[in-house]
Amino acid sequence: MKIAVLFTGQIRPNDNDNIGENIQFLFSNLKGVDVDYFCTTWYQSNMNYSMIESMLNFKIFDIETYNQYTTQFVKDYNKFAEHCENYKTDNKEYILRSDHDRVNGVWKNIPIIFYKLQRGIKLIEQYQLLNNIKYDMIFRLRWDTTFHKQFTSDHINKVIENNLLGVYVHSFVDYVKYYEKASWLPENNHDNFLYHKYIDGWVDETIYYGNFVTMQKLSNIYDEYYNVCKYTNCWIVHVILKEYIKLHNIKTIVPEVTISLKNSMIYHYYH
Repeated sequence: MKIAVLFTGQIRPNDNDNIGENIQFLFSNLKGVDVDYFCTTWYQSNMNYSMIESMLNFKIFDIETYNQYTTQFVKDYNKFAEHCENYKTDNKEYILRSDHDRVNGVWKNIPIIFYKLQRGIKLIEQYQLLNNIKYDMIFRLRWDTTFHKQFTSDHINKVIENNLLGVYVHSFVDYVKYYEKASWLPENNHDNFLYHKYIDGWVDETIYYGNFVTMQKLSNIYDEYYNVCKYTNCWIVHVILKEYIKLHNIKTIVPEVTISLKNSMIYHYYH
């Protein structure tokens, strides 16, 4: 079995402390498995990319320049930006988190997330063609992910054979448990998001994995994210993922691995 691991997105200074050992730990219970590593990220002057690349002997280590012109080649970025800037929070169906992120410009990352996913899948596809190989599974993750439990062969085989997408799906309880700790959420103000119709079933963008066909199908979200945004009247990345998966009938499975994330000094675990 051959597995392609794809890192996408920004590398933060503390994300790469033990990424090599940790990702190898994730697959350490699997026998007869070859794992290759791929990356597509943005250039930052404070990062030692040679050191990061040497940790895992990447097959492709793709670094793009990010500047004030980058968004001009990201599909539908300007239309998406206009939608987000003009959206007004005037009812309880739009959660406080959304308004907080809109005001602080967090939405600007969303088209980039989908752009990088599709770019990474295309890089892997090109590598397969040039080297006459085929990956049984593609595992995409963020740089700030730490794993605390390994994959098993039974789970991996089930994902591959049944065209499943391994992805974390949040319930309303998960949402409250995590976001009530956030510093920007006023105390006793849960009523502002209790009625959000999209909370149950939110799809997390931390990790997703599946066979090549499934991951290629997911990566095509980049071509449709703006239309899904208009369809849902919501620009939150988790909601766009959720609705895209529903619209394209992609069957999901809960990952058996346990992870934690480093972001904004908040650590949270998925079980």
